[in-house]
Amino acid sequence: MVYVSDVGDDEKIPIPVNSDDLLPLQRLDRYFPGAAGLYFIENGAKIPVNFDQNDTNLIPPANGWDSAQYYVVRTRSRQHTPIVSRPGSSFDIAPELPYSEVPRSLAPMSKSIDKWMFFARDEAGKSCVVCVHPRYFVTFRHGTHLQLRVGDSLIIYKAKSDFNESFIVTVVQLNEMLDFILLKSDEDVVEKGPPLATYPEEAESFLLAGYGNTEQHLSYLTGVVHLKDYYFHGSNGISGPFILGTGTSSPGDSGGACWSPHGLIGISLGCTTMPTAPHHSAISDAAIFSPKNYITPSIFLSQALQVEINKEESKSSTPSPPKKKLCHIVTIKGIGTGELTCD
Repeated sequence: MVYVSDVGDDEKIPIPVNSDDLLPLQRLDRYFPGAAGLYFIENGAKIPVNFDQNDTNLIPPANGWDSAQYYVVRTRSRQHTPIVSRPGSSFDIAPELPYSEVPRSLAPMSKSIDKWMFFARDEAGKSCVVCVHPRYFVTFRHGTHLQLRVGDSLIIYKAKSDFNESFIVTVVQLNEMLDFILLKSDEDVVEKGPPLATYPEEAESFLLAGYGNTEQHLSYLTGVVHLKDYYFHGSNGISGPFILGTGTSSPGDSGGACWSPHGLIGISLGCTTMPTAPHHSAISDAAIFSPKNYITPSIFLSQALQVEINKEESKSSTPSPPKKKLCHIVTIKGIGTGELTCD
């Protein structure tokens, strides 16, 4: 249930969500005719509620529908739209735009996603670990993690608690092609896992969270999706498909989480390098070369996670107890009354 109010009206109208915890825009319009979206107040700022990829359903914020009070954004009619000298706010949704698809919001703020950020220790320092489920996590496979094998255990820590909160996780899957490791805890570490965005749109904004700084504190970069279905040609052959983004990263950002308005789009693995060029052209090529970060898409993380969830469910299912045989109370002359069981 989502509680919605008109701006300036304290009355809260409860609106039911669908089975996927989404609020259809058509349903919102039935309660508030002319509604074009929702927003909530956070630290004095108006935060728009994001739409799904089809722009037909509103998706819950990172902390769920119960975390805020929501207000209606209404479409402004053309005849009542004043002429202004500068653009209005992002909440002034114009009814007629020259484009059919316009991003509804920017990448999330750090405080929305920090609870799903973790790290492990290795010889290089802190390495990124990202929560994808209350008891499952992902990290990168290359470099310092090449020695890990299925069944190995390691200690992870909450990003914002430094070394004060630790958890033991076990390697359950290794994916060489897409360069990630799936980890599992025997207990729930967070109350709820993050939304996993099935596939981002090109030009969609994202926030990259990692440890790519000299202090190895959790830090952030922004970028946009540059290209989908990118294949990396390395010394070990072709790997992918990956997403290419403009969020250039540093060594501590390997395995860093990339968060779009719709959720986790994947983990960043590194940056593209400038193609080999003859000496006479290398300088001019370097001046115009723009590195991109390549990202393992969440859709593959989700598939790996589902395999493990299915294993858990199959182990937890117990066979039905044997059917009790039918008994009859009978009286036998000369013996008395007793039970007779029939096969």
